[in-house]
Amino acid sequence: MREALATLDATIDGTFVFDAETLRFLYVNQGAMAQTGYSREELLAMTPVDVKPIFDEPQFRAMMAPLVSGQQQTCTFTTLHRRKNGVDVPVEINLQCIGAGTAQARFIAIVRDITERK
Repeated sequence: MREALATLDATIDGTFVFDAETLRFLYVNQGAMAQTGYSREELLAMTPVDVKPIFDEPQFRAMMAPLVSGQQQTCTFTTLHRRKNGVDVPVEINLQCIGAGTAQARFIAIVRDITERK
């Protein structure tokens, strides 16, 4: 398990794991911290909505609903992440729900900064 987490921490892309019910981040890697400018401790006290200036919580939950119910396996979309310093960064997100339809449902989001592409 340590080796797997070390591998995730070494990736450039941000990896965010969050609870489907509370939306609280459960795990963030070094890439997530580098992308957002927040420390691990700060991010673990936040939700995805806190870094997405385009979404409010009802909009975000509506987008996630097909994943939570198991109707859809993945969702890929582009949006903005707001860094701690207030700068908005374009990102591409691949979102997947693990344990859809159960009390243990959680999301994993792989986030790529697409600034250069844009």
